[in-house]
Amino acid sequence: MADPHSNMNTQGPYPGQPGQPGDPYAQGPYPQDPYQQGAYQQGPYPGQPQGPGGPAPVVVPLPFWRKPFFWSLVLALMAALAFAWLLVQKWNSEKVLAAGQEEELAALKAKNAEREAYLAKLKEVLALDPCDVARGLSTVQPPSGSNLPVLPAPARPAGDDPAPAPQTPVQPAPGPQAPVQPEQGQPAQSQQKPSNVAELMQQATVLILVPLPNGLSMGTGFFIASDCIVTNCHVVKDAPQAIIINKKIGQARQASVVLRIDQQGLDFAVLKCAPMPVQPLAIRSDKISITTKVSAWGYPGTLTTADPKFRQLIKGQADAAPDVVFADGVVNVVLDRKPLTVVHSAVTSKGNSGGPLVNEAGEVVGVNTQIKLDNQSYRQSSFAIASPVLCAFLKANGVPFTEAGSK
Repeated sequence: MADPHSNMNTQGPYPGQPGQPGDPYAQGPYPQDPYQQGAYQQGPYPGQPQGPGGPAPVVVPLPFWRKPFFWSLVLALMAALAFAWLLVQKWNSEKVLAAGQEEELAALKAKNAEREAYLAKLKEVLALDPCDVARGLSTVQPPSGSNLPVLPAPARPAGDDPAPAPQTPVQPAPGPQAPVQPEQGQPAQSQQKPSNVAELMQQATVLILVPLPNGLSMGTGFFIASDCIVTNCHVVKDAPQAIIINKKIGQARQASVVLRIDQQGLDFAVLKCAPMPVQPLAIRSDKISITTKVSAWGYPGTLTTADPKFRQLIKGQADAAPDVVFADGVVNVVLDRKPLTVVHSAVTSKGNSGGPLVNEAGEVVGVNTQIKLDNQSYRQSSFAIASPVLCAFLKANGVPFTEAGSK
């Protein structure tokens, strides 16, 4: 027997399914599920644009922080700001550094300017006559804060060496007004002719001392007559009198400055004293030749001040006569200038000024006046005013002398 409900499970219709004719439930339609019909999928929704084929898809705007490249832009901006900050810091530090460097550069320039001025002054002083170099050096002070050596205290020019102030003033014998008188019980000194050039120069060359407020000016002179001495003007300066001494004279004597000239290169002074038992030097009136052997005689301060007799002299012992110093050389060149100048290799120094430059016969060929030092090679050149210039000066002023070669 067949199941009456068997066809119902297999054939339908079921509720909500279109029915067969005669089925009371097939008359539909029944209310249907709006979600099954796509009511909310098809739209349109309020404010949703309609497309030609139906409603457009919904586009929901993204927040700004989720937009593409937002954080890339933020990172790039931060990197740019950090780079700009670094540039500003670097610029500021460089500005500070540049300001410090400018200050250091200005300080270095100031120091260089001081040193250049110092060197310029030294060059100016070294360009002076050697007689004035020592005095000029005392006015040049090294720049402050430098390691440059401090220059010596004021010194006298060549031929103008200061001697220590005597403890007991040297009392010279009377000058021209009183002739030289030998001491009682002693024979008078004879004026014997020297046997050689050395003896001639030892008696004809004299040490000259000129009293100054701070000591004694020191130089050299030589006899051109028994009562007449020639020296440099810068040795005696403006002093009216000087003290002369050598071993032949025997004791300090007084001499008066009767003639002087210090212009146009001429540097001469003539002293008068009582007649002395000496052999005067003859003066050549012709120009000396190059390579001629010559010798310089005098009292250079570096040697004479070390002589015990000199120390005794300045302490008041009037008969303590230091030894004359000899230096030989050759004529290097004769400068044809005004005045005519002999440059020679005989070593001279301060104290030699006014002393004689002689040839091998003991004839005066020049008056030692100055020295010059080459600060690059450290070589010294000695300068003497040529004897023809001295002859012309003496003749022009009526000063008697013996001309070499004359009878």
